[in-house]
Amino acid sequence: EKRKALNCIIKRYSDEDHEIPDEELDKVEVIRIEIEEMSGKKSP
Repeated sequence: EKRKALNCIIKRYSDEDHEIPDEELDKVEVIRIEIEEMSGKKSP
């Protein structure tokens, strides 16, 4: 699941495929933040 999440992030910023070695993956923490509410303003 961590690999899948990290691959989604990498694909967002790169067109290349990257293989993530297990030892590098162990150094990464991926968290999910659920946004319950959002506000903002619109510029004219």
